[in-house]
This record gives sequence, C-alpha cells and structure tokens, in this order.
Amino acid sequence: MAATIPAGVVIGLAGMRTRGVNLAIVTLGFAISVDSVVFASSRFNGGILAYKANDPTFFGIRVNSIDFPERYATLTLIVLIVVGLGLANIRRGRVGRRLITVRTNERAAAALGVSIVGAKLYAFVVGGIIAGLGGVLLVFRLPLLNFAEFNGGSSILLLQNAVFGGVGTLGGPLVASGFQPGTLGTTIFSFLGGKVALYIAMATSIGLLFMLTHAPDGLAILTRRHNEWWLGRLRRRFPSRRKPVHVLTDESSVPLAKVAPATLEVRDVTVRFGGTVALNDFSLTVHTGEVVGLIGPNGAGKSTAIDAITGFVTPASGEVLLDGSPIDGWKRERRARAGVTRSFQTLELFDDLTVLENIRAADDPRDLVAYVTDFVVPGQAKLSPAASAAVIDFGLQDDLDKTVHELPYAQRRMLAVARAVAGGQPLLLLDEPASGLDESQSRRLGEMIRQLTAERGVGVLLIEHNVDMVLRTRDRVYALNFGTLIGHGTPNQICANPAVVEAIWAHRTATPSLTELANLEMVTS
Repeated sequence: MAATIPAGVVIGLAGMRTRGVNLAIVTLGFAISVDSVVFASSRFNGGILAYKANDPTFFGIRVNSIDFPERYATLTLIVLIVVGLGLANIRRGRVGRRLITVRTNERAAAALGVSIVGAKLYAFVVGGIIAGLGGVLLVFRLPLLNFAEFNGGSSILLLQNAVFGGVGTLGGPLVASGFQPGTLGTTIFSFLGGKVALYIAMATSIGLLFMLTHAPDGLAILTRRHNEWWLGRLRRRFPSRRKPVHVLTDESSVPLAKVAPATLEVRDVTVRFGGTVALNDFSLTVHTGEVVGLIGPNGAGKSTAIDAITGFVTPASGEVLLDGSPIDGWKRERRARAGVTRSFQTLELFDDLTVLENIRAADDPRDLVAYVTDFVVPGQAKLSPAASAAVIDFGLQDDLDKTVHELPYAQRRMLAVARAVAGGQPLLLLDEPASGLDESQSRRLGEMIRQLTAERGVGVLLIEHNVDMVLRTRDRVYALNFGTLIGHGTPNQICANPAVVEAIWAHRTATPSLTELANLEMVTS
C-alpha cells in the first residue's frame, strides 16, 4: 500500500493539467506499461513455475483462503467495511467538500482558496492506496498468483463497471462489483452456462452506453432517484423526531468583528489575448471599508480586470499589490487565502453540494491535517460568525438542506455572493452580482453590500451593468471602455464625464443629459 504512494504522486502530477480523454490515456498508458514491464517479466511473475504466494497471516491468525475460507471472507468483509466508513467520513468532512468542489468547478474552488494540486494528488494517492489494499486481498485469494487479473484490459473492465455502477457514490462500487467474474452476478446468472462472465461483460458494455447518455451518474444514483418517491412518502408518514442540527453560530454571544485593514492596488496592468489588448495600463485602488464601482459597456474589460487581480489570467505587464507587497507571482488559491476573494458573473456554484455545504466550502479552514483526520473523524463544527452572518443576511437560513437546483434564480444569486462573503476575507470582488435580478432584488443586494462594508469593514470592488445600483452603493467609481480607463472619481465626477456618458449609454436610443445624470446621483444619494 505504501508503494502505491509515489506511483499515485507521479500519475497525479502527469495528469494535473489533463482532463477527460487525455487523462484516461495517461492512466491507461501507465497500466499497460506496468503490465508489459513488470507483470510480463519472468523476474517478477515466476516464469513457467509461476509465483507462489506465502501462507498469509493477519496478526498471527492464518487467513489462507483454501484452508480457512471463512477467515479470508471475514477479513475481506472487515476491510470493505472499514474502507467504506473511512470514505463516508471523508465525504462528510471538509476534505470531501474540497474534493467535490475541485471535481465540480476548479475555478470556483480556487477562488475559495482550495488547493487544486493538493486535492487532485490526494485523490490519486488515496485511490492508489485503496487499490493496493484490494490487490493484496486478490493476491492471497489463490495460492498461485494470476497476473492476468492486473493487466490493462482488466483495468478497462473495472473502470467500465465502476462508471456503470456510479462514480462518486459509496453504493456505486458495490453495485459494480456484482458484475465482476466470480461474484454475485455470475452466481445468479450461472444458468446461462460457462460463458456467463462474457454475457455479463457484454450486457454492462451495452448498458454503459445507455447510462452515459441518459443517466451519467450511474446505476446507484438512478436507483436512488427512483426510490425518492416512496421514501418521501415514508418520511411524511413517519416524520423524524430528531432535532435539526444547529449549524449557525449564535451571533449574540460571538460578536461579529471587523476585518483587518487591507489595501488592494492595481498598477498599470495590461492583459493581452493573442493580438487583442483586453486591458490597457489599468490602475485601481480598493481599501477596506469602502465600495468601489467599476462600470463600462460589454467587452470593456471589467471581468478581465478581476481575473487579472485574482490570478485567473496572467498580465503582460503591470503589478498587483496587497498591502504594498506584490502578489503577481502568487497562485489563485494563495491570493484567496491572503484575503482577496471573488464571485463570478456566471454563478459557478457547486451543484453537487447543498446550500450549507456551499457555505462550508468557503468557511472551512485549509489545514493539511484534515487529509488524515477526516478519514477517522470528519469535522462538522458550527459555521464561523462571518459565515453565519452571511447565511442570515442573504436569507438562506431556511434553505440550508436544499440543493442548488432547488433554489430559484434570485436565491442562487444570493448564495453566490453569500459564499464569497462567508470566508471572512477583507477584500471582496463581485462580478455582476445583480445580473438577472429585478429592480427590488438589486436594491436589496445593494443595501446588503453597503451593510457589509459599514458593519464589518469589508472592501468591495463592484462590477455591475446596473449603473443605478453602482451609484447608490459606491464610494468611488472607475469607468472602462475597450480596456482603457476613461474616468474615475466620485459619482458626481463620473456623471459629469462626457466620455463615460457616451461609453455607458451609447447603446441607448436616447442618451440622458449630464443634468439628468447629476439629478440621478442626488436622488440615489
């Protein structure tokens, strides 16, 4: 099992930047290479005489599968239960949330400070250890080791059955194991004769084609969805008497402290995509305790500015500083952990998690010890005061157990902002948080942003097409057009800038006068 760790690290690093088919080729290529170099070599497989396994013992107890089949079966069952419980604990703890956030949406996970490299390497290493443990049990099933069980073709069959059963669930592997030769499936269909294993392999192959197009989450998830109807009826008829778990921190006993002072500076940043200049010599400053607006027409470079600040794109020139120290060379995750967090224009929520788990994903500490301790005891502490306040302020306390798909669009928007706030970072970059909201919802969101700044001292960079919302919420405003800064200052100064007026309202049939814009500023103030 220990020997699989370096192999898992090597394969994990090789597959770090690959996904989908390319990742499958990398892992399958490794399996075929080991099969050709190790399993086909007479130095390791014993040659003509084959390799005879020693009589196995477990804490001094003989567990030979031929002489003591009941002992071997008991040991195998115990190992299965222990591994299953460990994986269930991981899924319920903060490590499980890290893994699912990375699997679901790497951009959003990085924006919350989750280490993409660490999560992927952990998955490869733990998967390798579990596979190594299963290999040990397979080795001692027969006195003579059959290396054919570990060839590349067998790996493909195992992967096929795993996907068919349901990847990402504890029940999926149990379902998939029934299709393996010599297991429950072949016993049930033994009346088909000696080719029953071949028939089952063909059936699962055809079934996999159907599952990938109609139920890609696998047979276990499909069965769970079909069972939801009658399980729901049972729950309504026999309601649970368990008290709901209180996860919110009592804000009356734990005062919500202000964030530490911080300053974000952007100096002459230029971003190019090929020959296109998306951002040209852009400069900006955001202090804690203020709301800074960034406005501009579509394609002006507003989202590119946030991407450059948070490390999602690499500027061609310029620098980004946090409290006077350059952070240009930092990765996305490190910038988020240092205090610069963001939301996304396209929500980027974790659809596989509940509302509470989305909030926890931002609130969880990023400690490394959890990668070990969560296997035994998953951490399920109460939310921090900042996360609890975000849940209450954005009206999510009644939706914590719901999945993202169950929320209306407006609530999903609120969840996206609440998740960005829940981490308690001092600097918050919001990319069009009011997109798709009506006027009353936009006003409510603007009020919550102002409240966040006033009560906790958070510094906010607000990108929004809704200029009225920016003028109501802001302290200072910057305006972009075609990647170039065309104005900055107070709302009155922005409203009196002809270049800003022409850029922002050029697409309208009737451009408001400067007097009308000034009146709008006075009214919203």
